[in-house]
Amino acid sequence: MHTDGAWRRLSTRRNGLLIAHENALNERTSLQDLRQFLFDHVCTYDELEVLLLLQRRPELDWTVKTAAESRGLSTDACRQALEALAARGLLAIRGSGTFRYAPASKELAASTRELQRVYLDDRFAIIQLMTTNAMDRVRAAALGRLGDALQLRDAKKPR
Repeated sequence: MHTDGAWRRLSTRRNGLLIAHENALNERTSLQDLRQFLFDHVCTYDELEVLLLLQRRPELDWTVKTAAESRGLSTDACRQALEALAARGLLAIRGSGTFRYAPASKELAASTRELQRVYLDDRFAIIQLMTTNAMDRVRAAALGRLGDALQLRDAKKPR
């Protein structure tokens, strides 16, 4: 039989393990959600750095030059990143040709906040997710080209 003190310690230990297990599951779910967000909206490391820069200062309008200098990017690379992020609904292009963090939905804003949080806590996890996504894009492109080549070959066969 457990004494009250021993039972509380055992119960607390079990609850702590359960909470730790639930936190680990939530973290994995969060990382999978982030992986999908990155796959859909952030394709390059330049885009990642620029997005997080603008997200930290949403009240500012950023020129390509200012954002490039802040991240140590070339203006061409920065322009490409800014335009891609704007096209994917994460930034707004202002009338003056500047860019501002302005996600098109609450979901995009929440995903960007979560990305910022995880990136600050575990930059390596985000780099791993982006690397995995890059490999998936390469595989998908290769399979698409293979499929196209096979269709072309089949179309050329005499019937």
